Amino acid sequence: MGLPASSISQCTRVDVWTWQNGADSALHTYLDLDEIKARRQNSVPRPTTQAVPALWRATGGEWGQTGTLVVWSNLDRCLWRTSSAIIDNSEFVVGRMYRKWLSEGRVQIRFTAFNLDQPGMFEGMDALPYGKHAKGNVGISVVRAGRELELDQGIVSQYDPRERWWGVEIEFSPALDDLFGVTNNKQSARNFADFIKLDFADLLKGTTFNALQEDYADDPRGPLLTIANTIRNHVFRMRGQIKDQTAGARTLAAAAKSEEFAPEQEATARTKQRQEAGHAGLSDRDEALPQDTKRENTEQTLRDIGLPLEMAHSLAANIVSDNLKYRFVSADLGSAAFFQVKTKGTGSIILALNTQHPVYESLIEVLEESTLGVSPEELRQRLGGARDGLKTLLIAWARYEDELPEGKLRQAAQNTRDDWGRVARDFLTQDD
Repeated sequence: MGLPASSISQCTRVDVWTWQNGADSALHTYLDLDEIKARRQNSVPRPTTQAVPALWRATGGEWGQTGTLVVWSNLDRCLWRTSSAIIDNSEFVVGRMYRKWLSEGRVQIRFTAFNLDQPGMFEGMDALPYGKHAKGNVGISVVRAGRELELDQGIVSQYDPRERWWGVEIEFSPALDDLFGVTNNKQSARNFADFIKLDFADLLKGTTFNALQEDYADDPRGPLLTIANTIRNHVFRMRGQIKDQTAGARTLAAAAKSEEFAPEQEATARTKQRQEAGHAGLSDRDEALPQDTKRENTEQTLRDIGLPLEMAHSLAANIVSDNLKYRFVSADLGSAAFFQVKTKGTGSIILALNTQHPVYESLIEVLEESTLGVSPEELRQRLGGARDGLKTLLIAWARYEDELPEGKLRQAAQNTRDDWGRVARDFLTQDD
């Protein structure tokens, strides 16, 4: 079914020659939709001995003792009309589809175009731009017996370019065709596509994954539930790692730009004023430590937060040499807090922002993204998102305070809010 179905989906006639002892002894058959419509053909003709035509021998270069030639004629359904368009798009898809066979040396694939009047004249191929190439390779590669069936994009966030930085491949043998729902033309796996798009958050409301598996125990597609859930969990972790890496890279890149630290510089100056007024912090006692000691302690603090060794080393040196009291870093903190405060042994106050907390995405990240080349409309959307994020953050505090019982806990929260407000007032008030 695969060859006839894939062929007639693109053209009205397909001819096939196959041979075991040289192209002169090839067996030939064909399928012609026009003949079928005219009732001149009602089945695939029995193969007959027919040498490969001279036209194809002239254009095909070397011919082995064994092989198969498939020729499509009258391509009425092909989306691409020119030879260069067909080659560019086919090279991209076929190269990815047969990447395993190519890397193992099982096949060689050569794309050429020629002029029917001059069969020996070949045209070259232009490489696809890297960006388009990467964008077209986003998703889950579904591979059957070493050949890719499709690139499933059911869980891809099309608006986020960082999706290009992760990839998943799932490979299975033909024995699992029924489980994965492989179509007759061997171009897709329908059951897998259905399961990978399931809304697990909705499915798991009021239940557990084990209970959900039991619900699918009698469904022959049940194993796909575990497969889809495993893939989604891996993708979730990869997205988190990508977010952490980009956030950390932005932190490190900003270290060389003094304008990036205007709030930290202002807060450092305000802190000195508070120190002079008698307000002492636990971190203040470590300001007198030797530079090397502070650098080592700061590096260890950054490593404990979750920054890679090289990044922690470079950033620690910057923090100590800049003499700023406050520094922001971004990392997956593995907790429900959207930020943590680290002060021990550094003489500074490190504010670690939790990249996995919704506050980071809705408020911090949206303001840290570059504005180069961004339209006014997108900038307005970013500001609106940051405004809404800040309001929601304050609402969350209000609800937290409201849910506290009357008594010491509630009073302590109110006192904390008042104290925080007084310090914020000192930091934000402009000098006359």
